[in-house]
Amino acid sequence: MPRYYALALKQYLEAHPRSELDVCIEKLKQVLARRGHSTLYPRIISEFKKEIEKDQRSKGTMVTIASQSEKATALKESERIAESNNVDSKHIQVTVDEDLIGGFLVQGPGFRFDNSTRSKLQALYKSLTKAN
Repeated sequence: MPRYYALALKQYLEAHPRSELDVCIEKLKQVLARRGHSTLYPRIISEFKKEIEKDQRSKGTMVTIASQSEKATALKESERIAESNNVDSKHIQVTVDEDLIGGFLVQGPGFRFDNSTRSKLQALYKSLTKAN
């Protein structure tokens, strides 16, 4: 059920200006309260965020970096990756994810490139445990 509310919220915002977001959220909370579904609100917002991220991924290239200091390197590499996957590199969106230890992720329609420290540590762990 939260997904259906999230999709309805997304459809509403696609048809109306972004400036109405606060009003829309308040109306959503009122509807949930009337129907006794107030506890669903956090899950609806989570589903809504997933839908927005899915739309962004399908429209262009998303780069997730661990810190702003890695932005220049990540952008340069993401342009190369996007072009090698025949994706327009003009629409690159950069977000900072503090959960990344270091490095960056590049995602676009049909590809994913993981140059994060986490993936490197996982690969090292796998190679070490296989050797023994």
